[in-house]
Amino acid sequence: GQAVAFNVTFRRAKGYPIDLYYLMDLSYSMVDDLVNVKKLGGDLLRALNGITESGRIGFGSFVDKTVLPFVNTHPEKLRNPCPNKEKECQPPFAFRHVLKLTDNSKQFETEVGKQLISGNLDAPEGGLDAMMQVAA
Repeated sequence: GQAVAFNVTFRRAKGYPIDLYYLMDLSYSMVDDLVNVKKLGGDLLRALNGITESGRIGFGSFVDKTVLPFVNTHPEKLRNPCPNKEKECQPPFAFRHVLKLTDNSKQFETEVGKQLISGNLDAPEGGLDAMMQVAA
């Protein structure tokens, strides 16, 4: 039951592989973040390769469960959940695995570049479900 202090020393193994799986919320409030991720894909992989020679990056996305209270279940809102009717959003979905781990930054940028924003009701979040899908 007593507190004990001790030092720990470690060294990172040279060239140890690092995998980064970017799981992104594509709900409407993340529209600016999606624009940034589309621009930063190559930078993310270059940063990994600055740490290791074996860096890989992957991508997945989620919005929310497609039932109340997560999304508006009116058929029109399921087709286009954007709050602004002039903007076209993709229908909501729980999770999508978009890109397996790769060392190809152009492929990452291409696949992330294809992603469209969606919409949800924003109070409850389905992010934990998506993280569990990635882990499985």
